[in-house]
Amino acid sequence: ERRPDLVLRVHEAGHEVASHGYDHRFIGDVGRGGIEEHLGRTEEAILSAGVPRPVGFRASTFTINRDTFWALEALASRGYHYDSSIHPVHHPTYGIPDFEPGISVVNTDAGEIVEFPVSTYPAFGRNLPVGGP
Repeated sequence: ERRPDLVLRVHEAGHEVASHGYDHRFIGDVGRGGIEEHLGRTEEAILSAGVPRPVGFRASTFTINRDTFWALEALASRGYHYDSSIHPVHHPTYGIPDFEPGISVVNTDAGEIVEFPVSTYPAFGRNLPVGGP
C-alpha cells in the first residue's frame, strides 16, 4: 500500500509478486475467521499496484503446521496455485517434521495446491533446515 511503485517495478523487472500475507502475523493468530480478510487485503494492495493477482503464498515464519493446515484450503479456494510455508523440521513455533521434504501436491476440499516446502537436508534421521530463519 505504501510503495506500489516498487511492487510494480519488481513485476516489470520480470519477477513474480506473490503474497506473504498482510501484516506478518502467524497464521494461527490470523485464524480461520480472519484468513479471508488477511489474504484479500494483500491481494487488493498487489492489484492496486498494477500487478496480477498472486498465485503463490508464504506464511509468516512458515506457520502452516498441523494446527493451521486448514490455511491450504483457504489458499486453494482463492485461486492460489502454490504455497511455500511448510518447513519439514522440528521447531517450537513452526514445522511439520514428517511432511514430504520435496515438492508435493496437497489435496483440499477446495482443490489442489502445490507445496514447495522450505529446504532441508536429511541427516541423523531427521531433516535439518538449510532455508529460512
